[in-house]
Amino acid sequence: MKENEFLYPNQKLMIPKDNIYITKENENLFDIINKLNVNLEDFLKLNNKIYLQEEQVLFYKKD
Repeated sequence: MKENEFLYPNQKLMIPKDNIYITKENENLFDIINKLNVNLEDFLKLNNKIYLQEEQVLFYKKD
């Protein structure tokens, strides 16, 4: 959340834990898989829709 955002009743929050990556501005898919050191095919299986927008939540699995 950003500093100027509010929490609302019944709002669902996702709190990042292990194996979750939040994209940053101007990243591409290969930047991400190299940074995470993961297999492209496995990464794509875990993430049905990848838009590569800033702050998109992506899942990954480490071997």
